[in-house]
Amino acid sequence: MKQCGLKIGIITKTSQFIGGVEQVNKMMVSMLNKHEIKTEIFSRELLNYLGIIFKIKSRLYGQHRVVANYFNRHFLRKVDIAVCNGEYSYGVTHGRAVASFHGCYYGYAKAMKDYIPGRSFKGLMRYAHDQQLGSIGKFVVADSPELARVLGEQGVKVDEVINNAVDTDLFHPAVTTGKLDKCLYVGSYDHYGKGFDILGEIADLGVNIDCITKDRPSHPKLGWIPGIRNEELPAYYASYKFLLFPSRFEGSGLVAAEAMACGTPVIMSNVGLGPELMQEMPLLVVDNRWDVMAKTMVDRLSAVEREYPAYSKGARDYVLKHHNYQDWERAWLDVVNFLMNK
Repeated sequence: MKQCGLKIGIITKTSQFIGGVEQVNKMMVSMLNKHEIKTEIFSRELLNYLGIIFKIKSRLYGQHRVVANYFNRHFLRKVDIAVCNGEYSYGVTHGRAVASFHGCYYGYAKAMKDYIPGRSFKGLMRYAHDQQLGSIGKFVVADSPELARVLGEQGVKVDEVINNAVDTDLFHPAVTTGKLDKCLYVGSYDHYGKGFDILGEIADLGVNIDCITKDRPSHPKLGWIPGIRNEELPAYYASYKFLLFPSRFEGSGLVAAEAMACGTPVIMSNVGLGPELMQEMPLLVVDNRWDVMAKTMVDRLSAVEREYPAYSKGARDYVLKHHNYQDWERAWLDVVNFLMNK
């Protein structure tokens, strides 16, 4: 598809690479530019986000509303389609707008209710309310069927599910067959949200775990590998025997798909892409009480290791089938065509 002259704006928190959402934004820009669709990211970097005025406004209204209002004032008529990530859809008044969800505060708040103070829970629900209001009148995309289900519980009508894609040319098994007899965790440091309490319990049961995360894990038995760039991740995924992913809530869980693309089976909780993965490889997904999650995950490590070559190949095959770039590209181009012909 060639759409010469078409311009798309992505309204989001940051243009800097931090995590999964920013990685998807980067892939989106590259894909659309390939089709001669000019794409620009509109984020807090356009404002003096370290300045006192921005901080005051963000405290009063939320950073997402400040960015959205700035976009409306200066760029609304300069783009043909606005793709808004999550709560950054709130306040955007473009006639052709997409509310793109890579997670949702409603689901995260429900998952964290027993682990955080009541005040924090109310704050998350306020953000959830903004996400719900922001989706009204927009074409809504969720990046997994499970996320679409959770958004539906909240009252958000999802128009399209587009599974996140993995660049399987970049994320691929190592040429050598040897793997470290260790497990890996990759992601942000959110003690209960990402299940670091569970990782600590697993480490206490004798499993060696290294964590690629910004902050040092608090548990003394968890290894820490800081400062890894995204382009270095495939080599790490491919060199470890398993990825552990005991998160309490995910939109999709791009990390799990990336690891599997490298031939590294994941043992994960039943969040994000978990329900779909469970249908094809049930041993990889643990749908159990949190008080026995660690023990169950250790049991699954042993069970999968007994048939490791089959699970290693099966993990990559699953990603090629459900998270391939071509399907993701085609689905997003269909959304663009739909909105332009609306």
